Amino acid sequence: MATANDFPISKENIEKYCDVTIALRDNLEALQLYSERYREFKSQFNSYYGQIDDLLHQISLENTTDSQKAILIDKLCEVKAEQAIIKDFMEVFTPIKEWYSIHHCELDSFKSVVDKIIKIREKQSKRHYVQRTNVVKETLGRVTNY
Repeated sequence: MATANDFPISKENIEKYCDVTIALRDNLEALQLYSERYREFKSQFNSYYGQIDDLLHQISLENTTDSQKAILIDKLCEVKAEQAIIKDFMEVFTPIKEWYSIHHCELDSFKSVVDKIIKIREKQSKRHYVQRTNVVKETLGRVTNY
């Protein structure tokens, strides 16, 4: 195994380094997708306020029966739980969304680099050597003639 500045280089390690780079790109693409969907989640989050207001209004009306109120309260709990999940997601991905809005060009550039690495790996896997001279044939021929 060769080393360059204490960095181990072997065919297996090169494959691992490439695999890690590709996995990083794939994970960054997932984060990019979440960042792009953030707007949809924010809209959905805000729509829960209307649902909550509608449910609370109906519960407070005098003509709503106790059994209807129980059903509405169950629905209110369900809506609040869904809203909390979306809120948690948005809190976690707000920093990513903010970073992506500033650095989307770098991310696209990184993906381009990884695509080039993939093409190089494919090219290397198809690589074969073409004999340019008869030196190997002549050398091996002499060995077998002895």
